[in-house]
Amino acid sequence: RIRPDIVITCDPTNWFFEDRYFNHRDHRKAGETALDAVFPAAGNALFFREELSDTEPWDVPQVWLAWTDKPNHTEDVSGLLATKLAALGEHASQLQDDGIRFFEEWLPAAAVAEGERIGVEHGESFRVLNLKD
Repeated sequence: RIRPDIVITCDPTNWFFEDRYFNHRDHRKAGETALDAVFPAAGNALFFREELSDTEPWDVPQVWLAWTDKPNHTEDVSGLLATKLAALGEHASQLQDDGIRFFEEWLPAAAVAEGERIGVEHGESFRVLNLKD
């Protein structure tokens, strides 16, 4: 019913981030589930016959995979870093004690490095899948 032009999710194939972190199973499974919803579900009229009988299938044109080790696009996110950190800070059950401090150090440094690649203050890289080309 929503018919998005872009679906953004985690890259379910990315297990490791350099030598500092490995991707949480929930993030990998969320990415996998989102991809399954895009294909075959969204474009298949028979997939949700009862629930969506009044809805036409939709082929999502693009999927942007975040937290990927195979980026092919960097988006200008200048001016949005504080919002991103504030949203992350709301995950109280995931950031016990002072767990946000790691992200307050790592995210800005990563955003600056990614921004330099495209000549902006802050960037965020994605693996973009063009599904309609």
